[in-house]
Amino acid sequence: MSSILDLLKNKFVFDVGCNVGNKTLAYQSAGASVIGFEPQPEVAAVYQQRTGAPVEVIALADEESTKPFWRNQSGSGLSSMCKEFMDAWQPIRKDPWDEPVSIPTSTLDHMISKYGRPYYIKLDVEGFELQLLQGLSQPVEIISLEWSTPCKEAGYACLDYLGRTNYYNFVIGDSLEFISPIWRNYKEISKFLNQYTSLEVGDVFIKRSSAIVSDSHPE
Repeated sequence: MSSILDLLKNKFVFDVGCNVGNKTLAYQSAGASVIGFEPQPEVAAVYQQRTGAPVEVIALADEESTKPFWRNQSGSGLSSMCKEFMDAWQPIRKDPWDEPVSIPTSTLDHMISKYGRPYYIKLDVEGFELQLLQGLSQPVEIISLEWSTPCKEAGYACLDYLGRTNYYNFVIGDSLEFISPIWRNYKEISKFLNQYTSLEVGDVFIKRSSAIVSDSHPE
């Protein structure tokens, strides 16, 4: 089975919602150079200490502004800028969120102008993916976004926003292994996602159709 790591040698990666750097360490082991984005200063400090990678202590969104941010009391990984995400998960996790604080935001476009265009952007921003994608106006070869059953409507909104002519794959949980050796079309990935009722979070990968060169094409 193939892995996202197979594609990242000598590639440039944005790890958005990098937390303490577990994914970045894996990308680096595959030969990628990575920049992390993490709005929580204390978490960003741990990330930089563990990975040695540059990190922007900022949230990314659809504009350069300030927006509300809710810290989750059970851990940094559930802190969010999306009220709908919290409303969907609170009955399941029963984790309390603190009162919101205002934090600065920038955009993917601005960060690309600052650092250059990445080959791959990993998004793990607890339901805020669509707003973040609305701050991107240029093509990126591969984008992944966190997928969860309670928030699948928001996930589909992201896929539709990026267009339905791309190719797709999926990883379950914290695995980096794709579920399929070939990239699937929108109809095929939608069939899988509709049947994916597990509460285990995964990641859906979107590859631009023009980026397909040697991969097997879906039928």
